[in-house]
Amino acid sequence: MTTAEKLNSSLARKLHGYLSKESVAIDSNLDTLVEEYESAVMGLFEWQDAVHSNAENWYSGNIGRRPVYEISSILMVALSMMLPDRRRSGRAIQFAEEVGAGDQVANAHLATMLSNITGLSMPCLLAVREWDDEGYMVSSHTLVEDSGGTLRLSMFGRGVALSLLEEGIELEEEILMLLSPFDDEMA
Repeated sequence: MTTAEKLNSSLARKLHGYLSKESVAIDSNLDTLVEEYESAVMGLFEWQDAVHSNAENWYSGNIGRRPVYEISSILMVALSMMLPDRRRSGRAIQFAEEVGAGDQVANAHLATMLSNITGLSMPCLLAVREWDDEGYMVSSHTLVEDSGGTLRLSMFGRGVALSLLEEGIELEEEILMLLSPFDDEMA
């Protein structure tokens, strides 16, 4: 019987091999992209934080419709989600926790920027949890999981499998079988 761990390991090896062909480009761009992204987002967050402080001070106590305050609150949540978790402090943590935001948005931006530079698939780049100092994948998110005795591709695994197939990379039959339509996820 095939286990989730075995299929996860196999798909992760295929992912590693696919990404390794652009390790030099990843290595030479990763730090700069992270710094540029964080600088831009931190600037926007700080500006909106100042607006929100004023909106709280001057408009939050109104009875009825409070568009300045409400719109400002929505933007604070959105910008907090864009900040990488490690860069959040104070109000950013509070707003991000309201929606349970991890690093999904920041990681999606980074994966998209790396994809634009390298030509690698964005879903494959998004599946990476950690890079080493030479631009190689150290670890990935879980790609295949056991859901109560049923093997299935995770959100990351589905994107990786479909992307690798599109790139012409052969996958094990067991992984291909997991690409069937979403069973319980559609319910």
